[in-house]
Amino acid sequence: MLTSILDYVFAMLIIGCATWRLSHMVLFEGGPFDFFIEIREEIGIEHDVDGSPLVYPDSLFGSLFSCLSCMSMWVAIGFIIVLLIFPTLTIVLSMPFAVSAIAVMIDTNAQKY
Repeated sequence: MLTSILDYVFAMLIIGCATWRLSHMVLFEGGPFDFFIEIREEIGIEHDVDGSPLVYPDSLFGSLFSCLSCMSMWVAIGFIIVLLIFPTLTIVLSMPFAVSAIAVMIDTNAQKY
């Protein structure tokens, strides 16, 4: 249960990192067993041989799946709704995505040096 302002700040940091990570995975990565590629192909997105999106359809979902800012807004709304209903479960399930996001950010910055 979230009881203090620090609990909410902690929750927002975790959910913020998890939102970015999940949105990025859905839009740009293959995912386990190429699950995200299959989802993207179902809405008409074409990929190169490495699974990177190339061509987006001119549709609502095509627009949504071509925009990290757009996708992350909808993912965040989903996280917040679930957080209000199941606060502890949401934080626990968000943590692997948040830790992964932090690891990706560290790796990305470490590669610059």
